[in-house]
Amino acid sequence: FTTSSGGDLTIDASGGDIIFADPITFTGLTVKGSVPGRALVVFDETGGTQNILAASASGTTKVTLSHDGNLAIAGEISNLTGGTLTVNDNLKVIATSVTSGTGFFVDAAQGGTTNLFTGDIGNITYTKTYNGTAGSETGNILDISRSVTRDISSSGALAISGAVATISDTTATTGSGTGTVTNSANVLFLDQNYSSATGAVLSIENAGTGSGISLSSSSTGVLATLNATGSGTTADGLLIQQTGSGTITDAIDVSDETITNAINVGANMIL
Repeated sequence: FTTSSGGDLTIDASGGDIIFADPITFTGLTVKGSVPGRALVVFDETGGTQNILAASASGTTKVTLSHDGNLAIAGEISNLTGGTLTVNDNLKVIATSVTSGTGFFVDAAQGGTTNLFTGDIGNITYTKTYNGTAGSETGNILDISRSVTRDISSSGALAISGAVATISDTTATTGSGTGTVTNSANVLFLDQNYSSATGAVLSIENAGTGSGISLSSSSTGVLATLNATGSGTTADGLLIQQTGSGTITDAIDVSDETITNAINVGANMIL
């Protein structure tokens, strides 16, 4: 290496690698050693605005570590087998250029296996012990929203038909033999564990003209089941009321002529 008159250190890389310490590996740059209590390599950006680290492939930036500590990756984070990805503040996925496909994807496909699954593909847990004075928590544990604004200066109709959230459960068989499979799992399970809670387990607000709830079943089972399993007295099995200034035309409308019994009350004949 040589030192210029300005104090710059120049390393002659004509031999190929630039190696610090033991030349065992054959990479472009190898730093090897042990510095107890300190980092092996330190990058200190003191300008205040520039990236601390940038990695490129053929001149195209793939990874950057900004001065604020933000890590931007053009590819994917993979091969974390047995490891844990820990984010202290928040994890943000920006997919503003996605017009089809998937912006955020968790793949847990296992293929043919004899292993049994008893865990969670995803787990969102919020726990804390509050030691402060009186207060109010209004945050959501999970917020899924869609907001579309139509610029009507262009002609034509914009049709939106995709669901905001879709949950699907599929069970099938393959091969030949005597093996069977049963599925008694709930597709969606909601559980309110606080006995003094006054909020609804499921609250639906509909500002549109469609149905608040639409139940459609192609099976031979019960379309909807209302089951009070508690030991106390349930005030109303089904409560239908109008709390606004509008009018409910029919509280219950059973109009399909293929229904055998419009209402089957059973042993209790009080109407």
